[in-house]
Amino acid sequence: MEVFTNEILAALKANGKAQSAARAEGKHTDFTPVVKLYVPMGQVWLLTEIPAGDETVVFGLKYSNAGVPELGHVDLAEFATLRGRHGFVKRDENFLADKKLSVYADESTRFGCILA
Repeated sequence: MEVFTNEILAALKANGKAQSAARAEGKHTDFTPVVKLYVPMGQVWLLTEIPAGDETVVFGLKYSNAGVPELGHVDLAEFATLRGRHGFVKRDENFLADKKLSVYADESTRFGCILA
């Protein structure tokens, strides 16, 4: 299974361009995640955007077994090499975001996991 399809990459890039335009106006857009990736028995990512002008990273929420959610950027190339105890990075093909990223981040802090 391909982790980043052309459609997913296009949506992440479109969000990055929209975020860049919002920031130029002094604003911030809180997107719903485009994709959920995970390493079985390991980390989970909800990703929202590829920043305009830097297509080497992606922004989103990361949650690991350490129990600490993090908002930030991840190198796209890292997803090709990440490996957990039970395999490589996988995409949740059934994931459909129903909340903004900030809500997922708040919930992961309160409940100790990403509720997606």
